[in-house]
Amino acid sequence: MKNDSLPQSSASDFLSRAACWARSDREFCRQLLTILVLNSLLVLWLIIKPGGSKVTNEVDNLSECGFSFLGGWWCFAAALAKNPANAGRQEKDGGRPDRHTRMTLSLLGLGLSAYAVGQTIWSYYAIVLHQATPFPSWADAGYLSAYPLLLLSILRLPTQRLPPALRWRVILDSLVTLTALVTLSWYFVLGPTVQQGTESLFAKLLGAAYPLGDLVLLVSLLLVMAQRRDSVPRSVVAVLSLGLICVILADTVFAYQTLKGTYVSGRLTDVAWPLGYLLISLAAGPVRRRVNAGGSDARPVIPLLWRSLLPYVLMPAIGTLLVYTRLHSGDESLEVGVYAGAALLVVLVILRQAVAIQRLIADLRERIAEMEEARHHLIALAEQDGLTGLLNHRVFHKRLEEEADRAGRMGEPLTIALIDLDNFKFFNDAYGHLAGDDVLRQVASALLSCCRAGDTLARFGGDEFALLMPGMGREEVGGLAARLQECMDALAYFPPGQDVAIPLRLSVGTAVFPEEGAGRLDTLALADTRLYRSKTGGGEDDAAQRLRGSLTLSLQGFSMLDALVAAVDNKDRYTGKHSEDVMAFSLQIADALGMAEETRHTVAVAALLHDVGKIGVPDAILRKPGRLTDEEYAIVRHHPTMGAILVGAVPGFEDVLDAVRHHHERWDSGGYPFGLRGEETPLIARLMAVADAFSAMTTDRPYRKGMAEQHALAEIERGAGSQFDPALARLFVAARRAADQVEVAGDLQMAA
Repeated sequence: MKNDSLPQSSASDFLSRAACWARSDREFCRQLLTILVLNSLLVLWLIIKPGGSKVTNEVDNLSECGFSFLGGWWCFAAALAKNPANAGRQEKDGGRPDRHTRMTLSLLGLGLSAYAVGQTIWSYYAIVLHQATPFPSWADAGYLSAYPLLLLSILRLPTQRLPPALRWRVILDSLVTLTALVTLSWYFVLGPTVQQGTESLFAKLLGAAYPLGDLVLLVSLLLVMAQRRDSVPRSVVAVLSLGLICVILADTVFAYQTLKGTYVSGRLTDVAWPLGYLLISLAAGPVRRRVNAGGSDARPVIPLLWRSLLPYVLMPAIGTLLVYTRLHSGDESLEVGVYAGAALLVVLVILRQAVAIQRLIADLRERIAEMEEARHHLIALAEQDGLTGLLNHRVFHKRLEEEADRAGRMGEPLTIALIDLDNFKFFNDAYGHLAGDDVLRQVASALLSCCRAGDTLARFGGDEFALLMPGMGREEVGGLAARLQECMDALAYFPPGQDVAIPLRLSVGTAVFPEEGAGRLDTLALADTRLYRSKTGGGEDDAAQRLRGSLTLSLQGFSMLDALVAAVDNKDRYTGKHSEDVMAFSLQIADALGMAEETRHTVAVAALLHDVGKIGVPDAILRKPGRLTDEEYAIVRHHPTMGAILVGAVPGFEDVLDAVRHHHERWDSGGYPFGLRGEETPLIARLMAVADAFSAMTTDRPYRKGMAEQHALAEIERGAGSQFDPALARLFVAARRAADQVEVAGDLQMAA
């Protein structure tokens, strides 16, 4: 059968599932319908009694014969029929069930047939010979042969052996149940059957064999109930249970009425025999179609709670029987049997509890070990990056806090390095994410080999790694990027099917705590800023970076402003090193003017921070290709004021406020934000306006290529007196052209 159990659900869902199951197993449904119809007709006949008691008895006996033979035939037919689920094995054995299943079904059929033979002999005496069936007779041979045959078939049902510990527990459960049932049967049926009557000892023993056979069948069913769902279908257990209960009830009623001399054929209780044996034969269908498809369902057929309570169900009955025998005098031999059975039951229960406790302790130890293993696994998952095996972002920040605290206590430096794999997006786009993952694993392994003992390497996110190096100061950091790249030089990615390797390059940004940052997060932000500038073409040793380093140390809060500038450059990624270029061009004009070193310092700081206010401009506007609308341009015009507000919030930057606020004013008053004219605009702001415009004109954009330098210088000249301070514009043009002439002369000299 396809479904061994139906999960608990709503009534409508249950009925829907039942309907689907019925459609998928029509043979089972046809047999079940046949059983219900035949036994319903028999019940009606026994109630109405058409033809009188004699005919009713004959119909009763013949029905039991016919129904039992029908059940046996169903079992044999199931053993010989082709199994649709085994269609792939037809060339081997005709698609029939395997040998183990055929033997199980055959034993089941023989058991039902043996009962049918015994009933036929009984009916022969009653219907043909018109006399009572002698006891013992060959009918008893048929009846009693059914028990061992059914027992063997039930014991052969499991397809998987139970674990030893569980096997002992099941055996003890079975013994407890058997002892309780035998004790009850001894007082009411078994004992009186053996002790009373005038039959021979053999006849008495033969009479006692019937209830004992029923008890053995019931206990064997407990062994089946202990199996896993992938070993015995629940439908088989359910049908067998119902069938055996019917047979056991019929046998018990028959034995008790026979003992009292009140049994008469043709009563409704006789229906339990054909109904029970037909239900047993109904289990042949699920057994035949049971195919283990490689799945594994270790859940027990009967839920663990009910299976654990089952041995104790009869305990109240035994207790009541003990009280009854104590208060009422009766047959002493029967009372002795009750006391002995109760004592044995207590011993078995104690033994069962000892085994159960021992198993419980073993289970708890296993669960504790599994939980401990799971805990270590979860810790590893929480602390490690699943792809590279390095520490993850969360743990890196924890280590950074610990190392920073340690560095502060010991007075030692701590270098923070952020490492980024260049052009990583290319690997994912060109060769897929699996190739990108492989590259990241190789890079992580190479970087790990470069680390010193005590260093902390983590995956910071995406294609970015983070490295903590305790005890390394600024003087030792200079060659770090080169050393890391040397470790990478041994790596190269070979695309599938190609012999040409793609080299792997890194960008590195470093910062030293506490030399270059008041706090660990400030230092980390500085390292991130330097990483970004390294990726966009700037090195850590140029003038801009040296100035940033000194400002970070001398002016608290500069690292925060510089991080905002880096964020602006990252948002408007096509401007790249715009702030550094503006600083370089502004310093050219300052040098031409012969400004003092202190003023040059102010110019440099103002140039680095002049666009910090763009942090408030939406990305869509900053990156828009083409002309801005009036509304968009109005938003952009606010960035000098926003920049002045941000810079003014940090003490120590008062000298650069005017330059940041007014660097977009024009000589002819057409600029913003205040429309100042001529020298109303501060000198440094007028100077930066020239440098800012020249950088913008010579920078490549996604929608246009940057102007050639000479063309841009010509535009500066044309704007002198209108957009730019004419003196500063001519001074800058002259300085740039002079620098170009010197560069050309140097090139010619080298060529010569």
